[in-house]
Formats: sequence, C-alpha cells, structure tokens
Amino acid sequence: MEKFNPFRFAGRLGRRAYFGYSFLWLAITYGVAILVAFASSPGEEITPGGTAVMLMVSLVYSVATVSYGVRRLHDFNQSGWWYLLFFVPLVNFGMGLILLFAGPSEGENRYGLR
Repeated sequence: MEKFNPFRFAGRLGRRAYFGYSFLWLAITYGVAILVAFASSPGEEITPGGTAVMLMVSLVYSVATVSYGVRRLHDFNQSGWWYLLFFVPLVNFGMGLILLFAGPSEGENRYGLR
C-alpha cells in the first residue's frame, strides 16, 4: 500500500500504477462531484457545504496527481521538477504522453529500486 500514498514524492512509480492511480482519483473526483450535484436542488446553486467538499477533494486530487507524476518521472531517472512543464500549454499534452508511455530505467537509479 506504500505506492498508493498520495502525499509521498520520493521513490518510483511504474506506467500501469500511474495510469491506475490517475484513473482511480479521477473516478473519485467525478463521483464526489456527482453526489454534490445531486444533493443540491435542481435549478439552485450548490450549497456552501458542497462547495467546501469539492474544494477539499480537488486539493487532494491535485496533490495526488503531482505526487504520482513526480514519482513517474523518477521511474525513468528524471527530476520531479520536470513536472512544472505541465503548466505550459501544448507542452503539457506531450508530457502526459511521456508519463504514460516512457519506459522505466532498468534496475536501480538515483531514486531507488522500483
């Protein structure tokens, strides 16, 4: 269960685990959004409580996404600082493809064993 920790930035994460965790967090976020939307009355704004719940879920989702992205970069022996390229328009699409499809560095690298 050590790999699932969304608040850990050290270590490595493989392609399948990265894709699986990304999908899991996306499903959780959308599930909570749907529950918040159904909890409000039709035609009315979302309650302050629903907004607070969505804000907290979004914050945890953001930290988890960055954590898993940094560990995925570590898997092919790159610094986690490369994750900042996700904030550059159009480059972020390429970075997403790299994280999904780049192969790992074999054996141990400067970020540890996988």
